[in-house]
Amino acid sequence: MSKLLGRIGTTKQAFSFDITIHSLQLHLTQPVRINIVWKRRKKRAETKNKHALSPASGTVEIEETLTMINTLYQEKSGRFKNKKAVLSVQAIIGDNGMKKVGSLELNISEFHNTPLDHHYFTLESCPDRSSKICISIKAQPLGDSAFTDNASEASGFSGISMGTEGDYKGQLFSEDDVAEEQEALAPKIIPGSHGKPPLMKSQGLKLPEALPTYKIRVENEKSEEDSLKITELKAKNSILEKENTSIRNEKDELKIQLGIVSEKAIKERENLIEHIKGLDAELESLKSKNEKFNRKIARRDEKILNLKATNQNLLADLKEIERRSVESTDNKEKLKSEFSSLKECLKESQDNSLKLQKQLDLAKYEITSLRTSNENLKEIIEQQKADILHLRQAIAETRDNMSSRGNEENVFANYKKNTELYINDLKRQLKSMEQEKEDALSKQSELAYQLQGSKTEKLTIEERHREQIHELENEIQKLKDENITLVDKLEEEGQNKKLMERRTTMMSNDADLKLKRMTSNFQEMKAKKEELEQMLYEYQGKLKIKITETENAGMQNLAEQLANKDKIIEKLKASLKDKEKELAEIYSNKEVIENENYTLREQIKRATITEFSDPANIILQEQINELEKRLQSQELAFNKEKNELQGTIEVLEKEIEILEIGKKADTEKFENQISKIIVQNQILTQQVESNKGPVKEEKNTSSLELKIMEENCKQSLQLVQLENNSLKAKLSQLEEEHKGLEKKHLDMKLSWANADIEKETILQKYREAQEQLREYSSQFTAMEVELYKVNERFGITLNQNNELELELHKLKQKLNGKEKKK
Repeated sequence: MSKLLGRIGTTKQAFSFDITIHSLQLHLTQPVRINIVWKRRKKRAETKNKHALSPASGTVEIEETLTMINTLYQEKSGRFKNKKAVLSVQAIIGDNGMKKVGSLELNISEFHNTPLDHHYFTLESCPDRSSKICISIKAQPLGDSAFTDNASEASGFSGISMGTEGDYKGQLFSEDDVAEEQEALAPKIIPGSHGKPPLMKSQGLKLPEALPTYKIRVENEKSEEDSLKITELKAKNSILEKENTSIRNEKDELKIQLGIVSEKAIKERENLIEHIKGLDAELESLKSKNEKFNRKIARRDEKILNLKATNQNLLADLKEIERRSVESTDNKEKLKSEFSSLKECLKESQDNSLKLQKQLDLAKYEITSLRTSNENLKEIIEQQKADILHLRQAIAETRDNMSSRGNEENVFANYKKNTELYINDLKRQLKSMEQEKEDALSKQSELAYQLQGSKTEKLTIEERHREQIHELENEIQKLKDENITLVDKLEEEGQNKKLMERRTTMMSNDADLKLKRMTSNFQEMKAKKEELEQMLYEYQGKLKIKITETENAGMQNLAEQLANKDKIIEKLKASLKDKEKELAEIYSNKEVIENENYTLREQIKRATITEFSDPANIILQEQINELEKRLQSQELAFNKEKNELQGTIEVLEKEIEILEIGKKADTEKFENQISKIIVQNQILTQQVESNKGPVKEEKNTSSLELKIMEENCKQSLQLVQLENNSLKAKLSQLEEEHKGLEKKHLDMKLSWANADIEKETILQKYREAQEQLREYSSQFTAMEVELYKVNERFGITLNQNNELELELHKLKQKLNGKEKKK
């Protein structure tokens, strides 16, 4: 009531105040997130982001603006009444709660004309005495109409009148700061004097304001004090009318707030519908992308088949090129003839270039001659100019003398005519010289143009000849290489022929010597024959043992390799089954989350359908959008990992197929070698049996054949050993690859475990968001109930006002009746 009485005789004016918070300096004992709130009655403005403050730095850069429309009351003197604004600093301690750390009280009316820029204030009711906040204040006038007044009350209105103290009870400041604050707030004892008792003085105590109570009592007694009561009733009536107007203004403000809230709810509903449509569109786009990827895979397979076909075609083309290379010998002579013709063309072009150079020299000579003639003409013109100057001087002298020589006019006229004729002749000569000069310049330009054209022609011809020469040089080099290869082949064939001839001659000589020696050493051969038979039997036994050992070792190695590969395939199949199970679980979780999202959306829609929307719904919607984005990102990562696993599985399957093909080839090689060795053993046994026949056959079978057979057997054994070594190397490579794949598999398992942990955290956050939604919905219903109660109180006050008006009307009638009686 005191405020309303104080505002009588003032004019309203609405201002839009912007308080920008730049930075905060505060020393705490643990890391927190800072939130700054500007609250005035039911109006509330707070920072959008919760900024992190670490105890190490002790400073936070905020850079956010808080806007609120407020009405100022201007007195007749032009000064505005004080308007209090309180900024409270809140510290959010993770999930433990919130605590008010300090506050700042300002008088906004001081800054309606003079803005405040980057000013530091110390926080009040803060244990840290060195705490400071840097702010800037700007004001913008909006007018003095009723609409702006209502907007000023509606700006920053929040359906929930949240407090600023918080519920966290732990200590955030050091013990020294807390002790200083307690000492400052402790009550001080003032000693008594003159027999008076001591007094207690405390700084933090505030007495409660007494609420005005108005009880109107109307008495129907007729006495002399009616006039005083009537004046009191009139004053009370005026006060009640003012209160009624203020209540009506508040009602209008509530209507404006309800309109703003309903518009926000409609916008939120539209945004949710658009968001759902966007999600549906994204799902359709993802489906289309999946189809496109499947098509791409099919196209890729088709391309692979086409590449195989092209490879076969290229092999056929290579064979045709080899055939054509045989036919290239016929084209060599043609190329030689073309080369000779090109040489002739080169000679002709060189002759033409020489001619052009001669023409250039002639043109240069003519240019020099023209330049000399031009210089001579310039000298002649200068001489003529000097003569003209002398003549002019002579004419001037004659004119000076004419004053003294009046009788010699005829002589002067004649002299004048002669000079004019001489000047005309000189002018003609000058014109002719200028014409000659222009002709010479035109000739010079024509010659320069011809020179340029000849140069361009020369350059083009040279480039053509260079290209032709380059092509011919390449062809000549190719022909030289082919000739060199042919010569090398011919030389190798000649050397081989010579070697064969030498060998044949040597063999013939050796045969003759052998025949001579065979006759002499026949008896020695019989003794050696027995020794050789014994050696053959021993060698056959050793060969059989070695063949059995190699066969058994090779078969065992192959069997071990097959068993290892089968185990690897079984492990991969088991891992595939596990991954498929995990996929099924993820899809089931996804369906559950989608159902929960659907229920949340329905709850949000129900909340937006009501008359008052909860401002926390926006925060929850943002959290839900972030969770959906995280889920989408995890799905994308999961699809990528799935594709990578499929690729690795395909690569492993292909490697297994290649190994099986190699295994089959190795087994075929071993079987062929074994069959060859068996055939060779049979041949050796037949030869041994044939050696037991007559002496004539023994002469034909010489010791050289036996040595050749032994060498063949040794070479076959060496080949088998080399193949075994190569198989061992392949096995070592495959084992290394298997170890690498096992490491990759372990890494994938770790990544899957991390993904599962992230999924669980997201589910926990989602459940927390659901619980917050439920809490906010319950708070929202409580606020609706409070608003209905306010409306009921408003109706009661209106009824009371009507009753008072009736009573006043009755009193006026009684007073009028008394005055008439008097």
